[in-house]
Amino acid sequence: MNLKVLTLNAHGIRDGGTEERISRICDLLEKEQPDVIALQEADQTERCDYADTDHTEGYYRAATCLCPVPLKRDNFALELMWQMGQRGVVYHFTYLPVKRGYGKYDEGLAFLCRSPIRTACGFYISRSESYDDWNTRMALLCEIKESDILLCNVHTSRYDSEREPFYEQWKRLTKRLPENRRILLMGDFNCQAEIRGEGYDRVCESGFFDMYRLADERIGEKATVDGEIDGWRDGTAAGRIDYIFSSFYPKARRITYSRVFDGERGEKVSDHFGVMVNFEGLEIEL
Repeated sequence: MNLKVLTLNAHGIRDGGTEERISRICDLLEKEQPDVIALQEADQTERCDYADTDHTEGYYRAATCLCPVPLKRDNFALELMWQMGQRGVVYHFTYLPVKRGYGKYDEGLAFLCRSPIRTACGFYISRSESYDDWNTRMALLCEIKESDILLCNVHTSRYDSEREPFYEQWKRLTKRLPENRRILLMGDFNCQAEIRGEGYDRVCESGFFDMYRLADERIGEKATVDGEIDGWRDGTAAGRIDYIFSSFYPKARRITYSRVFDGERGEKVSDHFGVMVNFEGLEIEL
């Protein structure tokens, strides 16, 4: 099978100009048509009306230990799915609310998939399990039909966080990931690849492979952020902190390219650059 995977920290609806930005993201998705999209900071307004999930075709409710937070009508992933459907490109999606952000948003993780979703669940990877704590972190797991690959979407804390150290979150995550499964792990790791001995190295030393490094062709800038962003107001953000990892080593010519949408050779649609990887010839084991 061929599989095209995109990860993007969308910075949700908080920046204003959401309608225009969603339109630009849809332009990108319509052109590239990735099979799997992992979104971080997929927000919804806390006080917005509930979405009618009973009549929302393509929505799969993620099983979670978190107290239920209903899907809202302005949910970022829901809006993307709806607008893509208007363009004739059908996606299915699941959403995991993680924490309250800025006192008025539900901030979460989401997957949009071209294939129907078989399973989806979420679990905590942070010390904190409080919805009102901005340090709370979770992982979203998802399986799609016609593939045995387990998809995992995360937005971890910074590698140098004292309150919520990355290495602790990584330990909690890997304990929950099943052994002997082919896993694609993606998201915003808040750990720069250039800093040795920290988060990036911990992931690679745990048996995961960086798809950017294994790709036959690398398109776009190496960095996935190029300046100050939320959580990195100390001027140290520039670098590669958004990744797609795999627990398996694809054979030669399996990863045709890795693309970073940096605004030069691909559309920049958020304060993070989207990262996309194209796999060819992956075996299916169902």
